[in-house]
Amino acid sequence: MKKHNKKTILIVEDDLLFAKIIVEIINDQGYQTYHTSTGQATLAWLKENKADLLLIDYSLPDMNASILTSLLSSDYNMAPFIIFTGAGDEMIATDMMKRGARDYLSKDSKFLINLPLVVNKTIKDLENEKKLKTIENNLNQIKTLYKALIDSIHSIFLFFDSKNELQLANKFTIQALGIDQEKCIGQSITSLAIQYPKYSKLFSIPKQYQNCTEIDVLFVINEHLIKYKIKKLPIYDEDNNFLGTFFINKEIVD
Repeated sequence: MKKHNKKTILIVEDDLLFAKIIVEIINDQGYQTYHTSTGQATLAWLKENKADLLLIDYSLPDMNASILTSLLSSDYNMAPFIIFTGAGDEMIATDMMKRGARDYLSKDSKFLINLPLVVNKTIKDLENEKKLKTIENNLNQIKTLYKALIDSIHSIFLFFDSKNELQLANKFTIQALGIDQEKCIGQSITSLAIQYPKYSKLFSIPKQYQNCTEIDVLFVINEHLIKYKIKKLPIYDEDNNFLGTFFINKEIVD
């Protein structure tokens, strides 16, 4: 039973008999297929329609695939594409791969066998890339929200990773300590203690990470000298691997 797939594939091939065979093969894979036989016809079709994948014969009556894909890249929402080349045209295939082709197929005796395999693999790769992109976008949104929440905290908030390098400092901390965020992120805790000697106590390393320590640190905020009690909180993952240390002010000391 043929598996149905909503993906649309445009086949660009000027040999009508050969194109019909390709259409049948791709249809049998469950894809929605369309066919054009020239570069201009392809441009016209893509102005009105959208394809998930293009299968393009390199040599067309009015232009080659290099020209066609260049026009698509500049004026259209370029779809992923696979190139067909004649046997022995490896140099052309290599050039098209550099231009962004997802794959290429040589029109040899194994072409019709390899065609559905390459198409299915490319579609699967595109689907996986889309999923990864969605995950990445979601993570970026979470990171943005997380940073906004951290920046809204009106207290000292620092995070040093397992290498004792600063990875996070909220806005209040940056203003309170008068540190340069761009220069400090990625700096070691020892380096920061040297750069900001008056806060060397804050940037001291606990001898044993499993024991949370508290220290009193003086800050000058809005010309007022304020003593904060800072808690060092070690963080571990579910496998008990040390991830880093949060520096959070517990309270203001009178």
